[in-house]
Amino acid sequence: MPGDYVITASYYQNNTLAYSKEITLRIEDEGDYVFDLLLYPVPENGVTGIISTRINDPNGINPPEQTGTDSLNASYLSIALMLFLILGGVYKFSRKDQKNEKK
Repeated sequence: MPGDYVITASYYQNNTLAYSKEITLRIEDEGDYVFDLLLYPVPENGVTGIISTRINDPNGINPPEQTGTDSLNASYLSIALMLFLILGGVYKFSRKDQKNEKK
């Protein structure tokens, strides 16, 4: 159902909380969803109050989840850079061959 949901995931080792993450997920349309969640280590000094206030802070230790468009843009950028380097190399070698033919 559409709405805002709070997803909480925890991992325990030897009955001690080792990793945890809490995030709000907004569902706008009905359907099936797959959501990846990265758990962060829980500090040993027990400063959970500070961490819980930083969960929704973009500059905090738990940044908001990234969308797929960032990785897609990085992929296009790397492909464009590789294509530019290949074309530059081809141009350089073709100019070198033209100089040899003139001599």
